Amino acid sequence: MKFIADLHVHSKFSRATAKNLDLENLYIAAQLKGITVVGTGDFTYPAWFSEICDKLETAEAGLFKLKDEIAKECDEQVPAACRGPVRFILSTEISNIYKKNEKTRKNHNLVLVPDLAVAEKFSAKLDRIGNIKSDGRPILGLDARNLLEILMETSDQAFLIPAHIWTPWFSVLGSKSGFNSIDECFEDLMPHIFAVETGLSSDPPMNWRVSGLDGLTLVSNSDAHSPLNLGREANLLNTQLSYHGIKSAIENGNSDEFLGTFEFYPQEGKYHLDGHRNCKIRLNPRETKDCEGKCPVCGKALTLGVLNRVEELANRTQGFKPPGSHSYHSIIPLAEIFSDILQVGVKSKKVRTTYQKALAQLGSEFNILHTLETDKINCSGIPLLGEAIRRMRQKEVEIASGYDGEYGRIKIFNSHEREQLLGQKTLFSVPPQKSAAETISYPKAPSHQPLLTDSMPLAKTTQLNLFNTHQVRDSFSQLNDEQRRAVEYPGGALLIVAGPGTGKTRTLTHRIAYLMMKKKVSAHQVLAVTFTNKAAQEMAARLKGLMGDSRSLPLVATFHSFCYRILTEQNETPKDIIDDHQRGILIAEALAHVRKQGHKVSLKPKQILKHIIAAKQQNLDPDEFEKISADDPQKKIISAIYRIYQDMLAIQSLYDYEDLIFNVVRQFETDPKFCERYEKQFQHIFVDEYQDLNQAQYRIIRALAPAENYVKDLCVIGDPDQAIYGFRGSDIRYFNCFMSDYPDTGVINLVRNYRSTKTILNASFQVIKNHRHPYSDERTYSQIDGVKTISIMELATDKAEAQTIAGIIEQQIGGTGFHSVDTRKAIDPNIATSRSYSDFAVLYRTNEQHKMIEKMFERTGIPYQIASRESILNRKGLPEIISLLKASEGRGGYLDYENVMGLLMSGIGKKPLDLFKEWCFRNRFTLSQGLLKASRFPIPGLKPSRQQMLNEFSRQLLLYKENMSGLSVSEKLLFLEKNTKLVDILNRDVKTKEAFAHLVDVAVDFGADLNGFLAGIALHTDTDIYTQQAEKVSLMTMHAAKGLEFPVVFVTGCEENLIPFKRGNRRQADIKEERRLYYVAMTRAKEMLYLTGAKKRRIYGKLEDRFLSPFVADIENRLKLDETPRLKKRKKKGSEQMQLKLF
Repeated sequence: MKFIADLHVHSKFSRATAKNLDLENLYIAAQLKGITVVGTGDFTYPAWFSEICDKLETAEAGLFKLKDEIAKECDEQVPAACRGPVRFILSTEISNIYKKNEKTRKNHNLVLVPDLAVAEKFSAKLDRIGNIKSDGRPILGLDARNLLEILMETSDQAFLIPAHIWTPWFSVLGSKSGFNSIDECFEDLMPHIFAVETGLSSDPPMNWRVSGLDGLTLVSNSDAHSPLNLGREANLLNTQLSYHGIKSAIENGNSDEFLGTFEFYPQEGKYHLDGHRNCKIRLNPRETKDCEGKCPVCGKALTLGVLNRVEELANRTQGFKPPGSHSYHSIIPLAEIFSDILQVGVKSKKVRTTYQKALAQLGSEFNILHTLETDKINCSGIPLLGEAIRRMRQKEVEIASGYDGEYGRIKIFNSHEREQLLGQKTLFSVPPQKSAAETISYPKAPSHQPLLTDSMPLAKTTQLNLFNTHQVRDSFSQLNDEQRRAVEYPGGALLIVAGPGTGKTRTLTHRIAYLMMKKKVSAHQVLAVTFTNKAAQEMAARLKGLMGDSRSLPLVATFHSFCYRILTEQNETPKDIIDDHQRGILIAEALAHVRKQGHKVSLKPKQILKHIIAAKQQNLDPDEFEKISADDPQKKIISAIYRIYQDMLAIQSLYDYEDLIFNVVRQFETDPKFCERYEKQFQHIFVDEYQDLNQAQYRIIRALAPAENYVKDLCVIGDPDQAIYGFRGSDIRYFNCFMSDYPDTGVINLVRNYRSTKTILNASFQVIKNHRHPYSDERTYSQIDGVKTISIMELATDKAEAQTIAGIIEQQIGGTGFHSVDTRKAIDPNIATSRSYSDFAVLYRTNEQHKMIEKMFERTGIPYQIASRESILNRKGLPEIISLLKASEGRGGYLDYENVMGLLMSGIGKKPLDLFKEWCFRNRFTLSQGLLKASRFPIPGLKPSRQQMLNEFSRQLLLYKENMSGLSVSEKLLFLEKNTKLVDILNRDVKTKEAFAHLVDVAVDFGADLNGFLAGIALHTDTDIYTQQAEKVSLMTMHAAKGLEFPVVFVTGCEENLIPFKRGNRRQADIKEERRLYYVAMTRAKEMLYLTGAKKRRIYGKLEDRFLSPFVADIENRLKLDETPRLKKRKKKGSEQMQLKLF
């Protein structure tokens, strides 16, 4: 069957589309145009997918039709001469914005699937990656190659076609953000790409000049954003009317089945030639070369069009036609032909009336444009139509080519010809106009060496083997003088004072590599400790890169993981670590127990917990804490709560966060032989972020490197100006006393910043300069030039602040779609730097601030990640599955038991659970012991039916353990998800699904090591949640941003009482530490820094007036630029009634 197909369209839910772009109007437009198969477009958008399911029904295999009752109503608006079958094929376009090979890539890809189930499954997978609800065409920070892989995993019948491959900003071969070949984009999956969409600004002859496209079927589609634009490009097929028939014809490229394409005149496309729209400059590639790519009017870079890009990649001369190429037909939309004949606008009433008359007499638009003989067209009585169609088919038209977002303009007749052909001079009363058209021609192929040829394979990247001594020497040669001094320091105590961006990690890792490779120090003798898992992982990865895979790596760990390792080595049965949430619950239970004893306690659990944490950091057990608090009745009660809390932990074989260091310090200081074992082992100790030590951590270092043995190699590095953790016990005094602890200490200052521009460093220095630490006597400097100011923005409200941030990101990305570029919502793409979403970070003082920003990003479709343990690991469903994993492996505590009881058993009630727990506590049973005893002995006060339910719960756990035997940790998590009620909880929303996916990803790294996984999860910090590889904007607190860097940083909420922070009527936080925190936040920025705030912000439900932070006032005016947008008020438009109409 011969038919026309337009596979790439959009819905009313995509940006910059017509409000009437629904299934009914697509059905009507398809008949008027003469198109049989139309893409649904946008099936990933939930609301549109719902309409697809409601309004369409199955037709031929893999195709759908409008339901009869809807179709019947629509048919009444279609002339009888145009009526014909219309089928829908499930399609969607995905916008991929990501970084690859150090360059931001933006490409659009057309996806087609065979049925609704596949569409739903594919959408669900994308939903776990990004936001598919903000726009009909989802914007994902996902490599196009990985998109194809996900599609293939979903269905082997689905297929992907790179869309409009030449468009400058959003295509696979685009000059601004594309690749030099399709293969480079899709890599190993290239064999699964069998077609490309050429786009409006190119036609087959232009594509034939690039041999890299040989063997790919060149398809054409309208990419319609309104019903009127349907079919402006389309495909002509002669195959079975089915999904598989269409796929087969395109995939095989058989000229008997895929007959060719209908093509927009490429000159009419809005990115055909080069130019600068603002200056009305339009140039061909040769002229652009003569101008050196600069606009001759304003001197800015020109927007290089599709023809220029084709010339760049072409390795064949104009006119070459490869064997097996398909035919094509250049067309002009009928409405544009009437616009030229009648000399009125294409959307005018006159054109609409003439269009409807032509279709009623002659049939569909494609019938008129392609099939009918001109004699028959002349019989319609529409003046000049037959001659216009003849000229179009013979390419006897004049075109002012499109450029820089401006569509080209076609002229079929000039005024003289029109008058002469009609035989009357005054018919249209149009004054003579000078023709601005140009001859259709293509410049000759350039004489320089072509970029792509059949015989020129892509260059392979040379991988350096850093194990090679010569290459290690090269790496060391890149160190500056101070870094090299630190690396080659002869030994003993060394204090390195390192400002932001001065290469702390680089220096530490090079020193370790130097000791191991040059001085032949054993990895077993080296210990490096830091504060986050992420920092430890980065250090280990750099060491591996420097020394190669074959060398053993030293122990690189956080303080807490190092101590947990020591404690685990002593216990046959490892203890689990509880997180902050579980710790809070246990404290509340201990508090309740004390109150039952008749004690009155006015403090809240959080306040009590702070006292207990402080006691543990000072290495005070409950008895010691009570002794020093003898004169304080309230602290005496706290000591009782502390004692009960510790007893609860001991019974359940649990540690809390502070216990890890507390217990190791105790053992080091009370058991000399135990301490000596580790002191002798670790002869070379490295401590990162030394300014953030608390008392317990300090005591560990002093135990491993006592003062009388300071000749040991002890290297500490830090920056007192970045001490920001006083609220959790850190004390800068330990940094200050390092030189008195180790009198022969060497001191080296790292002062050259390799991260930030001079402006950012100058501005941040002014915040801290009058409040610096004595050790920070040398100022950090940069040699990186950049913008001369940082941006200050005071917005009306926190909502306006979020809106402005979202707008700036869209601008700097270069726009998220054509609408951004065409409407100039994006920075001029020719002068914008190449940015991707991962280049941006939004920092805030309190977690409450991110909610408005998150909401705005959801609405605008900006992909983001929140670097917050709370937002990931404490989402409903995540604690439950971790608890179930512990319980099924015979681990965990009673909180885990309560977490999962409702998942496996219902109806048992809270009172029986409390009875069971109290019985276990009285008998000092762990959870696994308690469940075992309950299966053998009656529990006092518990009904037999309820105890039977407990026993059934135990059997269920044993069954899970048996079924999971031999599985890795990640496989166990997936098993539990699929085989419990958790499957519904974990898949109810995109954020929970993302959180679970993150958990599984973390588990993969641990293989079958359950103990390591549970410890790693428990010790996860906010910073550890951040994923550098994610193509998303990062949202995080200023504290979580420590140690990270981003090209563009927004520091939000720059207002009094937020920066510096003050909670309600309470005492303001440590002003010096708040200033240092602001300094840390500012110095996360590499290239651009925005300080934003709101004049009004909702605080605890009340809208309050806000004032600019005093820290901003400390920055000199010459370094600040007020970029607060001045928005005009827009009048509200009246609601428009939806109508079924084409124009």
